[in-house]
Amino acid sequence: MTLGWHSKAKNLATRAGSFYRFKGESTENNLSKLNRNAQWVTFIDQNCEYIFPTPNYMIRDFLIGYGRNLGLTVIDFHNEYRYCTWNPQFCNIVKQGHVDGIILPSVYAFNLSFEQRLEVFEEAINKGMQLLFADENLVLSDKQDLDRIRKLFNFIR
Repeated sequence: MTLGWHSKAKNLATRAGSFYRFKGESTENNLSKLNRNAQWVTFIDQNCEYIFPTPNYMIRDFLIGYGRNLGLTVIDFHNEYRYCTWNPQFCNIVKQGHVDGIILPSVYAFNLSFEQRLEVFEEAINKGMQLLFADENLVLSDKQDLDRIRKLFNFIR
């Protein structure tokens, strides 16, 4: 049995280097929105298929370097708890709101469902946090950015 193009696209879209641009849209990123005076942390969910089996220290070092190359002050790094597929660590970081921004590997690098991710992303926006997704070069800082991520998720379902 062969997979149709949509099934193949669905499988590919949740892996590193995934699809994140739409035909006719600008390929420019929105990195000009970054708060470069903020304090940033990195976060990795090493339990998700997007990350595993890459060692989390390699991704952590990449994210710290990526942030520093953008002029960000990266003060700490966080990993999800091993074998926790409901992202309690990430949700807690957002809920507490003690940081200004979080650098993440990708919008796809979570075990949370798309709906749960969108809820946590919206909570981050409401708390004035920014989320920076490295693979997509995308800053989440307002409802317009959230709508773009929602469009990505709707495409790959």
